[in-house]
Amino acid sequence: MLQVGLCDDEPVLLDTLEEKVRRCFSENLIFAEIQAFTGGQNLLYEAEDGKRFDLLLLDIEMPGMDGLELARCIREQNIPARLVFLSAYSDFEYARKGILYGADDYLVKPVRYQELVDLFT
Repeated sequence: MLQVGLCDDEPVLLDTLEEKVRRCFSENLIFAEIQAFTGGQNLLYEAEDGKRFDLLLLDIEMPGMDGLELARCIREQNIPARLVFLSAYSDFEYARKGILYGADDYLVKPVRYQELVDLFT
């Protein structure tokens, strides 16, 4: 079963993203456990505590620990997971930093359903 972590500081956007990911998985017959977090530190605690994530979709701009800092910590601790950054900005500097932290993709919000499907095909 695929373990997916979603992280966004905006609850409405997080709920929408979770709904899209669940629909994507169910329509493509992918079995997954999805866990949503409203802050990077909460997700990091879970990962440090041994929670396995196969895929992490991380908002870049968040108060406290942002998605880039979270990705840096995940990589430093050798936590194996695919990283996909989400941002409302198509800023090259964000994308460049994402690459430095081993991002697998960079999606601009609002994330389209087909972009999620493409992550798994």
